[in-house]
Amino acid sequence: MEQATFSVAASTIAGLDRDSVGNLYALMMAPGATTYSVTAYRTPSLEPLFNFNTGVRSPLAFAVEPSGVVNVLEGGNDITLKRFLNTGYFLGQSTYSLGPYISSSSLLSAAIDKTNGRLLLAFQNVRSYYCVQCVGCPCPPSGLKGYVNAYDFSGNLLSQIEMPGISATPSSCYTPSKIAVGLQGDLVVADDACQKLLRYSALGALESETPASRFGNLQNPRGLWLDGDSSAYVSQITCGPGGCPLSVVKVTPDGDLATTVTADSGIGCGWDGRILYLTSAGRAPLRRMILNEAPTVPAPSAPHGAVVQHSSAAWLRWQSSSDGEGDPLLYTLEIGTSPFVLRSTGTSETPDFVTAPLVFGTTYYWRVTARDSYLGLPLQSRASSVENFVLGLTNGPPGAFAVIKGTGTALTRDSFVLLTWTLATDPDGDAPVYELSWRRHDQALPAITTTTAAAVTMSGLAFGSTYYWSVRARDDYQAASLMNGGALQSYTPVLRNTPPTMPVYVSTSAISTRESRYELRWLESEDADEDPVSYRLYLSTALAAPVLVQDGPLTSYLLDLAYGTTFYWRVAAADAVGAWPTLERGPSPPLS
Repeated sequence: MEQATFSVAASTIAGLDRDSVGNLYALMMAPGATTYSVTAYRTPSLEPLFNFNTGVRSPLAFAVEPSGVVNVLEGGNDITLKRFLNTGYFLGQSTYSLGPYISSSSLLSAAIDKTNGRLLLAFQNVRSYYCVQCVGCPCPPSGLKGYVNAYDFSGNLLSQIEMPGISATPSSCYTPSKIAVGLQGDLVVADDACQKLLRYSALGALESETPASRFGNLQNPRGLWLDGDSSAYVSQITCGPGGCPLSVVKVTPDGDLATTVTADSGIGCGWDGRILYLTSAGRAPLRRMILNEAPTVPAPSAPHGAVVQHSSAAWLRWQSSSDGEGDPLLYTLEIGTSPFVLRSTGTSETPDFVTAPLVFGTTYYWRVTARDSYLGLPLQSRASSVENFVLGLTNGPPGAFAVIKGTGTALTRDSFVLLTWTLATDPDGDAPVYELSWRRHDQALPAITTTTAAAVTMSGLAFGSTYYWSVRARDDYQAASLMNGGALQSYTPVLRNTPPTMPVYVSTSAISTRESRYELRWLESEDADEDPVSYRLYLSTALAAPVLVQDGPLTSYLLDLAYGTTFYWRVAAADAVGAWPTLERGPSPPLS
């Protein structure tokens, strides 16, 4: 399947290959240029990494070593191998002398063994046999023979493979139309004359001959390359009942047809055993093909029809899809109130999904789609049938609960009260919300306070006033219950106060002095509630007619004397709570 296309700045692509870290290299010619450049791309985004010009005009073969060293074979009057670092630094070149029996015109195909540092050239030449004739001694016929020569990167001939090797087929049959080298140095030869795909070991031994009828006849193959698993990709015309489309066939090392991709691509790269990067004849973009089988259709299991439950979220479940390649699957869920208008509501890696809250009594339609992926790249998808369901609500109110604190009459000095009650347990597992209704006895409308806790502090209370309150617990669906022991509670705060202690007089009852003034003194009273204490001093010369002469925190009074006069005085202590005076303490003995 075609997974993605990518625009590249080139009008012609002559070669594709990859390095050990997965970067894709393309040998291509930009519009208006006369020589080929190399551009490297980061996969899978195909973001350009770097670019350099090779100066090559007629490329015959292209390969990138695992380290990133780039090899470009140039044809023409001479055959020259140029080598570059992936930075564009020119490492050098070698020119190959093909000998008197080989010319550039007889060269059929070329390949670069990037693992073992070899150059492979395929060609045909006339082979003549001269035999001494004798009775019963046959002489092989002369004719064209196919050869593959192996050279090192310095231009030295290493070995020669003479086709067809061990086969008894007439020699004129085998033609090395296209050749390709694997990562282990194994050689594959496409022979369109004999309709065979031949495999040779790195040492040149013929290992297999696969008839082209097993994967479609070889029709002037335009390209041949191998992936890391040594599977061969042949770009050619494949004829069948539907015609003869341009295609790329993948043939396993055992000679079996793995797959056929319809594509007009003479140049490609087996990035791995499943990903192909292909050119497009007449188009600039590169194409990424991924060999893939779509996952099976997921089968919805539930919900169907009427579903009575407490939750407003639907639990969608389905039977898992299977994937032939074992790719990870991602399920996409769609839901809506019309079978023809479904919107994506989320994804799941497992065969179930919980929706967002829905509306009870509404008919919903849903569908699940399974999509596989390879190396994070999204691939094919299969969608289920559209199912429908209706949610019906079943719900119970929160359970019983009781008041703990905050009722009756309280003798207190606090102007607040903490109202508490036991927690309510909801049979459906909802978290109850408590509504507190609170009013003073002279108020008609209560104030409402909402909380999730089982306690509320009410402040600003007036002593002597009665307050009425009640609590109800409700769940998310407004089902409610009241406290046990009566819904309405009452609370009356009464001020608690202790009067100060009696003042203790310090001044004597009779004095003899020549001073005109005398200080009346008494000790501070103690207040059990730690309220501030004020003192009232009553003074007169008549016992029955006391006069208030001082009121405040002072514990003394400066008295103007009149000799021979008797003064009657007393002190009363009072605290400050509610400006309530205590019992007046006194009177004191008369002062004369």
